[in-house]
Amino acid sequence: MVYETIKNYTISYDQTWIFDRIHHAINEFCSVHTLQEVYIDRFAELDDSLARSLQASCNVWAPGIEIIAIRVTKPRIPESIRSNYEQMEAEKTKLLIATQAQRVVEKEAQTDRARAVIEAQKQAAVSVRYVIFSCLFLLARSGSLSIFSGFNVSLIFTFLCCWKQNNTNNKNNNNNSVLTWKKM
Repeated sequence: MVYETIKNYTISYDQTWIFDRIHHAINEFCSVHTLQEVYIDRFAELDDSLARSLQASCNVWAPGIEIIAIRVTKPRIPESIRSNYEQMEAEKTKLLIATQAQRVVEKEAQTDRARAVIEAQKQAAVSVRYVIFSCLFLLARSGSLSIFSGFNVSLIFTFLCCWKQNNTNNKNNNNNSVLTWKKM
């Protein structure tokens, strides 16, 4: 095979099948990848990709040539492209930080709203109990609560608070049954 390769391509077979082809293979690799991929993300794959590409063409056209290994050095990026790239990456990072900060602010606002709703519900429950107690107290003092005669007003208040608490729990559990009193 060595004889055939030299006979067909002269002693400069390496120029034809390796050096001239490697430039083309690098162009193919770079044309389908971004600068980020070529320079950072996929640079380690470049050696293997070039070796496969060169070996595939040598297998077809010069079967005696075997590519053992290829090592490529980092490409030199022109200063203007490098600075533009770094500026774009800095802008992307700023945008990502701003987006994350906005999400944090939204979550904090949502948490604050939930806390405010819970606090309002607590205040409403206390207010309802106070109003009920006040009404019962006034009715008891005026003697209008004949149905509750002989009961202590604080006992009636405790009864109503327990009844209210039980019915609130029933509503929270989506239980639409008849409101009942539950001894606590």
